Amino acid sequence: MSRQALALLTKLNAECDNAEQLGQASIEAFRSHPDHAIITSFPGLGELIGARILGELGDDRARFADARAVKAYAGSAPVTRASGRNPVIIRRQVKDNRLAAVGFVWAFATMARTGPPKDHYDQRRAHGDRHAAALRHLFNRMIGQLHHCLQIRRPYDPIKAFPERAPQPQPSEIGGLAARARPCRAEGWGARYSVPPWPHPSGPAAVSARREEITTPQHCPEAAPGAGSARS
Repeated sequence: MSRQALALLTKLNAECDNAEQLGQASIEAFRSHPDHAIITSFPGLGELIGARILGELGDDRARFADARAVKAYAGSAPVTRASGRNPVIIRRQVKDNRLAAVGFVWAFATMARTGPPKDHYDQRRAHGDRHAAALRHLFNRMIGQLHHCLQIRRPYDPIKAFPERAPQPQPSEIGGLAARARPCRAEGWGARYSVPPWPHPSGPAAVSARREEITTPQHCPEAAPGAGSARS
């Protein structure tokens, strides 16, 4: 019994060594591919997972007509079936199982990091999706972005990938009183904007100078002298 167990362990060690050598060879070949930089720019896509993604998608960019075709091939896009007035949304059964499996690993690795993908996963969970459904939804979005980046030859950009989660600039970051000025209707040809009231860090003199600057006709061409009386 002990000799049989030792023989099985020897075979297992040999298989583990072969798998490690195969993975290292795949990584070395993937590093020489022109799509390496684009694929590895995505969060959660390491060299081994990226090599598996590239192996399933291929490098023929005319293979898929659009991102919807890629999502259907990967099995991340659901299938909608309508029976009368009752539409039913179910998961796609006909797909590339190897791409779907590595996509689940990719989504899981992406979800573990803080950022827009994690926020997207949390939103789907709060919406009522279970863990597997939220991961599939995240994979569906990420693989569509990967297809787009491979088409235009650009790396991953989280701001463009998740524009609804981009940080919004604060009014103080836009700069100047012009950003804080509020529209108003002035008398005669007067000012188009009014300066925020005091207190202001620049002082009353700066506010008065700014008021004179933004109430000149060149700043309000449509409110030139006589324009108000012409409209009235």
